[in-house]
Amino acid sequence: MLNLCIALLEQSRAANETSQELINCRLIVLRNQMEDVKRNLQETEVFLLSVQDLVNQAAHTAYLARAEYSSIALSERLQSALLEVNRIKAATKELENDMVQLQAVLIVESGNSLK
Repeated sequence: MLNLCIALLEQSRAANETSQELINCRLIVLRNQMEDVKRNLQETEVFLLSVQDLVNQAAHTAYLARAEYSSIALSERLQSALLEVNRIKAATKELENDMVQLQAVLIVESGNSLK
């Protein structure tokens, strides 16, 4: 989604006024969708923190019941999910930085064209 937004920003650099309006509308829709995705990611993080507490308690109980394998398997699955969420967050942050830099270039270029 962020890649599409960056591509639209690149297109807007060479667009005429009518196509610029269409690109701006698409950008608004994409930004709303990105905010929804960010909100869902944050909710997932909160959920995973709750699950992590539950897994820790379950692992402790499994250990006391001499079922170490199940506690280890559950902990590994949770760790894998947490790593995937962190990977997605890092990739999103990098793309957001790219988008902000492109927007800064567009602002400078539009300011120079007004002169």
